[in-house]
Amino acid sequence: MTAPSLLHASRADDLMRAHDLDALVATSAENVTYASEFWSLSQWLRRRPQVYVVLPRDRIAEAVLIAPTNALDLLASTEPTWISDIRRYGASNFAHSPAPDSPAHAEHARVSTLLALPQQAGPATALAAALRDKGLDEGRIGIDESGMSPACLEELRQQLPKAAIVPADLHFRTIRAVKTPAEIDRLRRAAQITERAVEACFAEARAGVSERELATIFLNSLIRQDARPALTVLGGGPRSALPAAQPGERRLSPGDVLRLDAGCYYRNYRSDISRCAVLGTPSDRLRTAYGAILAGQQAGIEAIRPGVRADEVFAAAMRAARAGGLPGYHRTHVGHGIGIEGYDVPNLAEGDRTVLEEGMVLCVETPYYELGWAGIQVEDTVVVRAHGAETLMRTPRHLRVLG
Repeated sequence: MTAPSLLHASRADDLMRAHDLDALVATSAENVTYASEFWSLSQWLRRRPQVYVVLPRDRIAEAVLIAPTNALDLLASTEPTWISDIRRYGASNFAHSPAPDSPAHAEHARVSTLLALPQQAGPATALAAALRDKGLDEGRIGIDESGMSPACLEELRQQLPKAAIVPADLHFRTIRAVKTPAEIDRLRRAAQITERAVEACFAEARAGVSERELATIFLNSLIRQDARPALTVLGGGPRSALPAAQPGERRLSPGDVLRLDAGCYYRNYRSDISRCAVLGTPSDRLRTAYGAILAGQQAGIEAIRPGVRADEVFAAAMRAARAGGLPGYHRTHVGHGIGIEGYDVPNLAEGDRTVLEEGMVLCVETPYYELGWAGIQVEDTVVVRAHGAETLMRTPRHLRVLG
């Protein structure tokens, strides 16, 4: 067993002590992967499959991973999990025959070993057994309610009548808000993969090329870099003003603004960045508006440091954008945390009093959408460091002039 690299274990222990919890149980796809580094295809594909991770307080090294038998092949892959205590439930669809003794069938042999583990009838039964084994059957257990089915939760309550079960999805989000070095490495790679895909798109953007053709270039670039598409908002000309513009058949014309708000998954971690270009010389109006949103984003980034509240970053960005040439500029937020989900804690919004901590990773953005004209946007990913914000980006934020 190795130590967890994604899970912020000391932060999880601190939170459990602060809330008088004896254990946390991850149940959603995101929280299970975060806690265990195990990626279950069926759980990410659809929300019903039940996979759990038990994290006992002050002894996270004794964590338990509970998975359906038919997910065991993923646990035999090259990137399984740091957890050694694995429990399985449910019947198997594998045909049982001795795995050939050869390197080509090493994964088959590992699956066979996992199939020899004791089998529980269902997920709630397996979870109850694990909690009993850890001496937690009468404890105060925080369960991530976002991934456990109501039927399984009720069955668990019946099997552990002396346990106090409380909701814990918010606790997991709080733990995940501060990233480990391994998480930051993945987020940096995801952001820079997306940047290169945007650059590939801009390199082919010219009059007569369709949005859909540019989107194909962008997506192909992501895939060639070992990433999976997550977000592709791409609009040219008037369609750039549509916040969620999906690439269509419209072809670019001289003078068009091209706006990309895009991201990917790299090793299960998200990116979310935005860049803009214009075909030909930008108008004075476009220069002024883009200068204003860039000033707003820069002010937001400069306001970031440990101890500052999320709503203070929002206020700084709004003041600068309005002073920079868009006096009526309005936004509900100017960014958000990012990690294994596209929107992590905090939300850089009015009223969000979350205090920034070193190690948080934030997307800082200042979009401006004007129907009948255009949409412009700049969005970067930064890490909160002791001295301020460290960017994870490599490409410039200025309005790109093409052609």
